[in-house]
Amino acid sequence: MVSARTEADGRRIEFAVNALLGAIEAGSWDASDGSFDEDAVIFLARAEGEEIVLWRDLRDAIRPFFERGGPTPLNVRRRQGLAVQLAGKNAFVSFHLPDRRRIGKRAIIFSMVGGRCLVRHLHTARLPVPWPEE
Repeated sequence: MVSARTEADGRRIEFAVNALLGAIEAGSWDASDGSFDEDAVIFLARAEGEEIVLWRDLRDAIRPFFERGGPTPLNVRRRQGLAVQLAGKNAFVSFHLPDRRRIGKRAIIFSMVGGRCLVRHLHTARLPVPWPEE
């Protein structure tokens, strides 16, 4: 049986997921930044290699993309295959961002922190296109 507290947490998590994706799509820096825990771990796949940083150390590099109004490194436009899996006070969110050169994969872990649902981990990956045959 699911408790009322778990159901309420699930609704808050679902709301937080939709709020973050909507804020990024709308280019809202304050709402996007406010969705991350200061200590969230960010795994970035870049052309020059992989990097792991904390959100508090990355935010100043990402903010100008929002201020210019263009695409951001947190891009979620054209997302496909959105999946949200709730697990108690946590949620695992994944989707992909296809283009002609690669498929960008995103995995985000949300957790309840001090009564707020925040991003605790963001993982980005780039996979080659065409998709490898098995």
